[in-house]
Amino acid sequence: MLAGELSPTAGHLAIPGSVGYLPQRLTLDTDATVADLLGVRAVLDALARIEHGSTDPADFDAVGDDWDIGDRCLADLAAAGLHGIELSRRVGTLSGGQTVLAALVGLRRSRHDVVLLDEPTNNLDRHAREYLYDAVSAHASWTPTLIVVSHDIELLDLMEHTAELHTGSLTVFGGPYSAYREHLEHQQAAAEQALITAEQALKTEQRQQVEAQTTLARRLRYAKKTSPLSDVRRRS
Repeated sequence: MLAGELSPTAGHLAIPGSVGYLPQRLTLDTDATVADLLGVRAVLDALARIEHGSTDPADFDAVGDDWDIGDRCLADLAAAGLHGIELSRRVGTLSGGQTVLAALVGLRRSRHDVVLLDEPTNNLDRHAREYLYDAVSAHASWTPTLIVVSHDIELLDLMEHTAELHTGSLTVFGGPYSAYREHLEHQQAAAEQALITAEQALKTEQRQQVEAQTTLARRLRYAKKTSPLSDVRRRS
C-alpha cells in the first residue's frame, strides 16, 4: 500500500511526502536502463532534445538546474563501485548486484521521505553490501524513513526498530534485530521458568493433598477403633 500497488480495503492511508521503492523483482525489467534505475531518464531525454535544437519550454523545465546531471550520476555510480557503466545501458546486460546497486544509488539521489527496501542485499557482493550499510547507518547523510524487509541480520541491526509479522499479528520492538532476539530469549526463559515454578507448585499441592487425605483416613480409622460403639460391639 505504501508503494501504491495496493489500496486499503477500509480507511485511509496518508503518507507524508514521496515514497521510493526497491522491489525484489527489479532485475526482471530487462529493458529498463541505468538512467531509469537512477530516476533521471526524463531529465536526460530532455537534455538530449535540447542538444538537438529543441526550444520547448517543457524540456527546459524538466532540466531545471540539472545541466550536469549525467556527469554527477556517473560520479555517484563510480563512488558505489559501478565504474564505467553508461547511463543508457540496459538492465538485461547487468548482473543482479549491479542492478540493485544502481537502484540504491538512484534512491539516495531522489531524496524520498520514505524508502521501502525489499530484500536489498540478496544479489549484492560484500563491497555492495558495505555501500548499503554505510548508506543506512546512523551517521549517514541519507535520512529517509526506511522500511526494510530482509534476512540480512547485519542490515537489520542498523535499524532503530524491529517489526515482526507473525500469524496476523504485528509486534514492534524499540531496538535493532539482535536486541529483539535477546528480548525474545529473555521472555522465553522467563516463561519456561514460570512453567517450571507452576509445575513444582502443582506437584507440591498434589503431594500436600495426598498427605492430608492420608492423615484424615488414619484419623478416621483411629476414631473408629477408639469410639464407645466399637467397644460395645467387641463386648457383645
